[in-house]
Amino acid sequence: TTFLIWVVAVVWKHRIKPFWEELVYKDIKIEGKWEAKYTNQIEHSSTVSLKRKGHRVKGKIFETDGPDKGKEYIIEGDIRNSILTLMYNSSNRSELDRGTITLIVKENGKSLSGHTAYYKDQIHDISTLPYEWKRIKA
Repeated sequence: TTFLIWVVAVVWKHRIKPFWEELVYKDIKIEGKWEAKYTNQIEHSSTVSLKRKGHRVKGKIFETDGPDKGKEYIIEGDIRNSILTLMYNSSNRSELDRGTITLIVKENGKSLSGHTAYYKDQIHDISTLPYEWKRIKA
């Protein structure tokens, strides 16, 4: 009986619930490529690639300009009521850089605006910055 309950719970969590969320999803289509910018004395630019299934969002941030140029981060979170909340960490396991991103949809889905709170390994501190994303046209 315990095994049967466990199997049903796993099937529900990994198959039925994501299928149902995707079926009834009515929020913005967030998936695709974005250009992200923030300024911390020096302007940082990055390319963000997102995939969405239901409310769940996953993707990568690739730093294209600034002192972190070439770094890649793994992001995961969700979008509900036009607010995107993400957690990220460095794809390089020897780095401790990590943080959160909270953005709200603007301009009918053409841009996202909000803040990031992050831990920077080199300075051993937590900081916050305004963060802007613009959709890259396909």
